[in-house]
Amino acid sequence: MSQPRISFAWLHACCGCEVSLLDAGDGFLDLLQAVEIVHFPLLMDDKFAPGQGRTLPEAEIGVVSGAVASEEDVALLAAMRASCRTLVALGTCATHGGIPAMRNQWTTQETLQTVYAYGSDEQALIPAAVKKSLDRVYSVDEQVKVDCL
Repeated sequence: MSQPRISFAWLHACCGCEVSLLDAGDGFLDLLQAVEIVHFPLLMDDKFAPGQGRTLPEAEIGVVSGAVASEEDVALLAAMRASCRTLVALGTCATHGGIPAMRNQWTTQETLQTVYAYGSDEQALIPAAVKKSLDRVYSVDEQVKVDCL
């Protein structure tokens, strides 16, 4: 019987959930013997970028950590949902928005101006990727169907 294929992705987060998996030590090594990891950017080189014609590998289980805070996060999450039979939201950021959702108390524009915009040309100081922020930070299940929280 073939090993189940697992795909991992993190959205707007610190990567703490993935590091916790690695910190499991022998338990994580045992997991590696039982499954085939097909996507895990923390452990393997992967040039996947949503919307650039490349798809994620098919997997029985997809594990997503992090909150949904940008258009890029939405695209990656949709790609994970489409490529995985079962989708798991891992960690507080994925299930509730976590620390990234603290910015929900302000508008996106207020947040960007507070964090980036000091100077005469405020818009020029905000990085292009950050300008694609959503109206607020969302949990994973607010954007796609999640099978396990």
